Amino acid sequence: MAILIVDDTPVNLMLLEEILEQEGYEKIHCVRSGTEALEFLAEHGKAEGEQPIDLILMDVMMPGIDGIETCRRVKAADDTHDIPVIMITVRDDDEALEQALAAGALDYIVKPVKEAVLLARVRSALKLKEEIDRRKAREQELVELTRQLDTINRRLMRMAQVDVLTELGNR
Repeated sequence: MAILIVDDTPVNLMLLEEILEQEGYEKIHCVRSGTEALEFLAEHGKAEGEQPIDLILMDVMMPGIDGIETCRRVKAADDTHDIPVIMITVRDDDEALEQALAAGALDYIVKPVKEAVLLARVRSALKLKEEIDRRKAREQELVELTRQLDTINRRLMRMAQVDVLTELGNR
């Protein structure tokens, strides 16, 4: 599972990265702004064998594009809209919470981060992402099976309408 941490404070990046590494998460990427996050997501996953991002942990207050606008843009893009976003911030007000959830964030954690809370929510978000990925794979299978069934049905219709030996129309 690959996790992207977006925070403009290096200490916060190190703390979150350390907590996740101790829990056994190995693919952790850190960026320091919303702009960097969007650029990273645009480029990441295009190289052969590169694992896509499964979760984003993002600060709300950052210079330039803030976390809420970044989340909104992540959720608006076709290739990233299924990535769960957990907002992590010092803002402990209802307005920020409502804005984050309206922008598409899955969850909201107030700093200082409690390790147990962070890990529980990360596990929950990653389970959700696994289910989303599993559902999308199953949908692709169903689309392919539907296409195959349609092809077979067309062939059967032709066989019912045309004599196989003479290739003349049946009654």
